Amino acid sequence: MDEKTMWLLTIASMLLMVLLVVGGWLFFDWKKAHSGSQKACNRIVGKTLRRYAALRGHKVLADITLKGKDGNTHADFVMVGSFGMLVVNVARWKGSYIGEEGAENWTVELRDKKQTRQKMPNLLKEGGAFVEALRGEFVQQKIYKVQVYQCVVIPYAQKQDTGIYLNGDRADGVYFLKNFKNYLSKSKFEKETDINIDKIIALLQGGR
Repeated sequence: MDEKTMWLLTIASMLLMVLLVVGGWLFFDWKKAHSGSQKACNRIVGKTLRRYAALRGHKVLADITLKGKDGNTHADFVMVGSFGMLVVNVARWKGSYIGEEGAENWTVELRDKKQTRQKMPNLLKEGGAFVEALRGEFVQQKIYKVQVYQCVVIPYAQKQDTGIYLNGDRADGVYFLKNFKNYLSKSKFEKETDINIDKIIALLQGGR
């Protein structure tokens, strides 16, 4: 075997190893996301938000906690831009979501053999508490006229998932990943308003 052939075989072997490593990583990432891992689900939603934000000059912050009137409030992601703010929480359970919009908890009918029902916190209500705490911070910092939206994202959907139902109807503000991408395309996220983005980001990061 000549030197050129050996060199080509070496390169081919290295490429194959790279492909195996990358393919294994992608499979592992997909498997974790579909197993309901909160960390993996947040990573999927975070990628979607950051990709959208990067094209428009918006900023995305993750894992934000604010002090509310009833204790700490949390948001998985906050996107800040000239349009205002979008607060996003991520639901990790597989299945159909059922409940009341103002209830403390929702019920998820899981996609297992027993069709198990699992209680979970009402993430819209948690998002609302975060927005309320945020408004309180804005008043203290004399930040006004900032439009704040909030939603819940489920980063996957199975063929048998027919939707998300609250109060007996399809829910507003709760989206599968595909629907969330469509939601981000709405014109309200393209608006130009006169807000101090840097001041808001500093507030969220605790840099007052």
